[in-house]
Amino acid sequence: ADILMDDGELDQAEKMLKRLKCDDSDSSYAYYLDGRCRLGKILRNDAFASENIDEKIQNEIHGAYRSFALAWRMNPAPGLKEKIRTAVRRLYLESEIGPLPQYRIEDYGMTFDDFD
Repeated sequence: ADILMDDGELDQAEKMLKRLKCDDSDSSYAYYLDGRCRLGKILRNDAFASENIDEKIQNEIHGAYRSFALAWRMNPAPGLKEKIRTAVRRLYLESEIGPLPQYRIEDYGMTFDDFD
């Protein structure tokens, strides 16, 4: 899934991630990748620059936050924690300056204290 995302094959990666999230081998990493895949789709569609955000994009944003929050709660290794922090900061900052409805990270069980 990681390689597929690097190659821009986000839809294929998403299908693979659905299977990986069911596997207990490293679920925190699978949820992180799912959030990253969703963030990639949002950015690829230039959603943050648009005046009209459709429900599908809003669901992707919600799904990205949810996946990052689940990965965070699974007590990932320090390197993965830093990747999650970076991704959540980007998602938050991108949505903060655009016309999207505000998503509070607190709604997903995270606080900015987690990211200091």
